[in-house]
Amino acid sequence: MKESDPEPATESEQHDDEFMFALSEVLVPRSWDGGYAALAEHEKVFVAVWELESTVQEGGFTQYFIDSSGDHSADAVEALRAIGAPRMAKILERARRVFPSGAPAADREARDTLLLREADVLEPRLAKLDAEYLEYPDDVTDLLSGYVTFLRAEFEASLESASGE
Repeated sequence: MKESDPEPATESEQHDDEFMFALSEVLVPRSWDGGYAALAEHEKVFVAVWELESTVQEGGFTQYFIDSSGDHSADAVEALRAIGAPRMAKILERARRVFPSGAPAADREARDTLLLREADVLEPRLAKLDAEYLEYPDDVTDLLSGYVTFLRAEFEASLESASGE
């Protein structure tokens, strides 16, 4: 193994990854169609960070704000702070301020319309912030995993309640 090669995941880390994916498969769908408001606070933190991370990694901030995950961008700022990612929270705050009103519309259709109408102005600004986000000044994945570990009992209860639905 070269010095630059990552260490193989331990059994505990693999178990944590499996638990995180199990949470995402339960909590993210539960948050759709107005269910986000009914989530417990720790569940909202998880969903807001998970959706931000997966969407920005896949398609940048433009995709994040087009998707329904962008509905909760204000919560995602606070969620990043809650898990200990203040630099990522600042990047997201700056992405939110790219919008003419200083924040994206809460309504997805209104955001989509604006992003399409003002693409030549907004997309280059968001692309610059994509690059900053993807430099990963805070390791969101590890921090979210730590947050879940810290609140493991609460998250296990979330999974148990889902199995009874």
